[in-house]
Amino acid sequence: MAGDGKKIDPTWRTQTKLVRGGLGRSEYRETAEAIYMTSGFVYDSAEDAENAFNGSTDRYIYTRYGNPTVTSFQKRMCLLEGAETVRQHQAACQQFSIRSWRFYGQATV
Repeated sequence: MAGDGKKIDPTWRTQTKLVRGGLGRSEYRETAEAIYMTSGFVYDSAEDAENAFNGSTDRYIYTRYGNPTVTSFQKRMCLLEGAETVRQHQAACQQFSIRSWRFYGQATV
């Protein structure tokens, strides 16, 4: 999905997919993608928190496990690689940089 809720157009070039794909706008409809710099998230009740932590509900619980910024990154990597799912590790950030440099012809690593 693109950030505006539309499906990704199959005629989009890779560069367009990487910019528009995976974008999740907040209710504020910002023009640039938000970067979530939080370590935790708020729960409406103790039961809501318990359900989040035991996996009964699908939501963010702690930034090291995932957050909207990481989800956007993962969706873009799926678009770049043509994959349906992605698993990321800390080294993924370095690999993403290397792939980006190669993609844009700025490195020969």
